[in-house]
Amino acid sequence: MHSLQVAIDIIVAGNPRTVAEFQTLGIKLRHVADGNFRHVFYLGQRREAVVKIPKEYHPDPADPAWKNPLVHARKEIETIERICSDDSFLHLKRYLPRLLYRSLDTGVVIMPRYRPMRRVRFNREERAVSRMFKETLKLFTADYDHKNMMRDSKGNIVIADLGY
Repeated sequence: MHSLQVAIDIIVAGNPRTVAEFQTLGIKLRHVADGNFRHVFYLGQRREAVVKIPKEYHPDPADPAWKNPLVHARKEIETIERICSDDSFLHLKRYLPRLLYRSLDTGVVIMPRYRPMRRVRFNREERAVSRMFKETLKLFTADYDHKNMMRDSKGNIVIADLGY
């Protein structure tokens, strides 16, 4: 198994878009979870990072609003980059995931591994962060819940999925 930086260097050079392409490059991934739009895998010898890979797009005739997973991934990358580059979002920056690699072309995102929330209910700080993101970004979504709000190694809140 490769160290994290070697794996990222291989990914940058190969620009894989599917699990099979990662395997062809010799990158070993361990499945963590599946979301609506992406598969999530551990990366690195000590599983210190996660790779989000967009699922294949299969339009749902019953739901014309169903989004293409690649569009969802691109939206997350663009949202993180927009917040990072705009000083009017200073209050949100500290809650963003660190992107170790991102590709608008493939929708693949690599970020550090964050710890999931263990409680069922938000505490006051978590409710405030969730409300701050929704109100600042004008997002009317339930996505800022325990599945997408995590903690870094120091215990700080991180919104690990900003795909809308």
